[in-house]
Amino acid sequence: MKPIDKPYILLDYNVVKYIKNGYAPKDKNGDCSKDGVALSHLVQRLKRKYCFPICESHLLDLKKSVNPGNEDRVLDDLRFMSEMSNNTALFMKRDGDQKIVLFEGVDIKDHFQKILSENEPQQPINIITGRSFNVDMDKVDEDSIFMDELQKNNGLMDKDVIKNVLREIWINIDNPVYYNKFKKNIIMLRDNLMNNDTSISDHTNEIEKAIKYLDFFNENDDDLFDGKAMEFCSWLSEVGGVKIDSMNLHYKIQNLYMVLDFHPILSEKTDKKNKPSNIMRDCKAAIFGSSAEYLVTEDNKFYRKIKIVYRILGIRTKTVKMSEFMDRFL
Repeated sequence: MKPIDKPYILLDYNVVKYIKNGYAPKDKNGDCSKDGVALSHLVQRLKRKYCFPICESHLLDLKKSVNPGNEDRVLDDLRFMSEMSNNTALFMKRDGDQKIVLFEGVDIKDHFQKILSENEPQQPINIITGRSFNVDMDKVDEDSIFMDELQKNNGLMDKDVIKNVLREIWINIDNPVYYNKFKKNIIMLRDNLMNNDTSISDHTNEIEKAIKYLDFFNENDDDLFDGKAMEFCSWLSEVGGVKIDSMNLHYKIQNLYMVLDFHPILSEKTDKKNKPSNIMRDCKAAIFGSSAEYLVTEDNKFYRKIKIVYRILGIRTKTVKMSEFMDRFL
């Protein structure tokens, strides 16, 4: 395989499936805008100017469907992806800027097998040493993700407690019940601080700053939303010991996208089918889409969030639905 310099259009996995299945499902209003057949013809016509590559997010989505007995269906999906993409795929360089590179002559099946064999990444837990303090356990909500670790540590909040809680979050993040509890904890934090329902009320400056940035969860004004989202993302990164200005673009996309999932209007519903790890796959698609001419999706929540992320970060990719995309070229 070799790198090529050609503009590309990234089709989200759901769009790839619409094309493969070749049907045009009607919505409740009788609309057939998700016309996989018409889009397939358009893709073939546009291949003279654009590539339609496969990327890691496509193959991670396919990986979810791998089960004993459906090997033929998985192979058929891989065959279709190879054909649709003309064996082109996107890869991320492992250097500092993690530039996205388009390759041709890629064995998509082999690429998928490598992803299948990869172990889940281990999350490095790095905590900057800070002040420790005693917690008034009577003021800790019984549903707090800190409760168990604080009880084990005799009510002392220190870097070990935070480290253990972060490790627990990483281990359980794909448990929908735990993830929803985690989101609830974050959203409740502002109200608890506002009501002085906290054991750290002597840290006045930190609390006032936290309240200011946590107000993002109540923001619905379009003119203020982008700024408050970025302020909250920057604050949250600094709490973790990293300044957002020091991050490369891909980490900014990932952090901002995940922050938006905490906002009540944009939050994904997580359950046994739509697990929190789906959000990480969406982040992958958002990253690979950041160098595309177009990113085409039929996932409504992803569509809304990624338009906000790209707008805030000044990314020029045009995020569109299937019908919008076809209207531009037909």
